[in-house]
Amino acid sequence: MFCQVFKGSHKPDHFLYLPLDYDQSKLPTTLQSLLGELQMVVEFELTPDKKLAIADAVEVIAQLSDRGFYLQMPPGDKTPEDFSQ
Repeated sequence: MFCQVFKGSHKPDHFLYLPLDYDQSKLPTTLQSLLGELQMVVEFELTPDKKLAIADAVEVIAQLSDRGFYLQMPPGDKTPEDFSQ
């Protein structure tokens, strides 16, 4: 799966993983508000055996498939993960 990773203007220590062809206008408004303007950091092929700095590649792939995105937050961050709106 090819994906892009973005950082937000409001929370530059949070990283949003999106599938390469994802329409950003479909992101939940609560997530858009939390992150602010998105800036692409990197684009790469994500495989189950890929080593990521903080996240588990298998979990990222699962959330990309289920939710359409994966939000990587700093360890211990208490940002709510309910981005259903």
